[in-house]
Amino acid sequence: MADTVTDLTFAINTALSKLSPADNITYTARYQLLDAIERLRRAVEPPLVTLQKICFAHHELVAIRIGMSIGIFNGLAGYHYDGVV
Repeated sequence: MADTVTDLTFAINTALSKLSPADNITYTARYQLLDAIERLRRAVEPPLVTLQKICFAHHELVAIRIGMSIGIFNGLAGYHYDGVV
């Protein structure tokens, strides 16, 4: 199993280095790739991580809703920073 994971990791990294710019990927190919990525994630993700996502996803949604209500995203979108991040 470890060899399979190592080989798969190498294949993914190799494919990423050859991936065309996002503008050159058709929507059909993009969604097929995203579907394959999601299936791979589900196959290798530890059950505890899946459980944490299910249990705590609502916190992220609440934070986003609060941010939208107070207009923080509009403020961030209009903010220009001249320094180095």
